[in-house]
Amino acid sequence: MDFFTRIRKHFIKNPPPVEFHVATTEDIQAIFGGENTTGVSMRKISWEEYHELNVIRSMWGDESADLLSQRSADVAREPTNAEAHFELGMFYYDHQLLEQARPCLEMATVLQPTHADAHHFLGHLESLYMADGNDAELERLGITPDTVIAHYNKAIELNTSEMQYALHNRGVAHLVNDHRELARQDLLAAEKLGNKAAGEILKQQF
Repeated sequence: MDFFTRIRKHFIKNPPPVEFHVATTEDIQAIFGGENTTGVSMRKISWEEYHELNVIRSMWGDESADLLSQRSADVAREPTNAEAHFELGMFYYDHQLLEQARPCLEMATVLQPTHADAHHFLGHLESLYMADGNDAELERLGITPDTVIAHYNKAIELNTSEMQYALHNRGVAHLVNDHRELARQDLLAAEKLGNKAAGEILKQQF
């Protein structure tokens, strides 16, 4: 469990009896700077989200915290919008917060089973868990080589916008599972789409 998750779980179990409100950094500056605050919209958030925003702010700065606030608000406003869940998941993914990213990306695929990019990034996220080799964690999350391949298969079938990377990543997954011919085919296809890393693997492995 990473540092971020441990902090998060601590404050879920020990919330203070108060409510917090949040606005973007720009809005806060406008409020305290005496500028026109017309249109500033503040929304009530939980202590958990408040603390999460502070952790993000301390680690990655105001811009990242504001983006998280915006994407969380999008999900709260449109909980059945697959793209909103995907964008929140990608925020966590881009900040290497895999445990937070996974349920968001999964929800995107539940709400929109044809969301090709969500399937692709779920496959890559699960492959990162596989690379860590934590058997207990993999069992807890239900991640197996088959689930990783299944996500890549779906992403490629649905013509993901990340096609060269999906082919590369599926090729690597096949290689790890010792399915060398399937790996070679995917890596060749990825190389044809301009994926240089796939070409390097082909040179080294075949």
